[in-house]
Amino acid sequence: MESTNHRRLQIMELFYNYLYEGADAETLVSELKKIEALAQQRAGGFIGKGIWFRFFKGDTLATIGDIEKDLANPFHPRYAQLQEGMKRAVLKDELQVYCA
Repeated sequence: MESTNHRRLQIMELFYNYLYEGADAETLVSELKKIEALAQQRAGGFIGKGIWFRFFKGDTLATIGDIEKDLANPFHPRYAQLQEGMKRAVLKDELQVYCA
């Protein structure tokens, strides 16, 4: 996997806007997909599974699809876990972004 730290700050800003500025989940996912499409375009269309996220050290990797699925059900435990992971990624500057 190739680290994509140059996109990291932009993605952290999206997470911040979602968590603290009232951006909705659809907007978050849409903007993440735009970043992923741009990354694929710059890689000549070859990024196997797209962009992956690790919110903090020791966390498992998540895709945009995982985020979209987890945000779709606020009553599922994974929703709260994702929210906490995003907060930690933003507030403690622990987000890692990869292209696979």
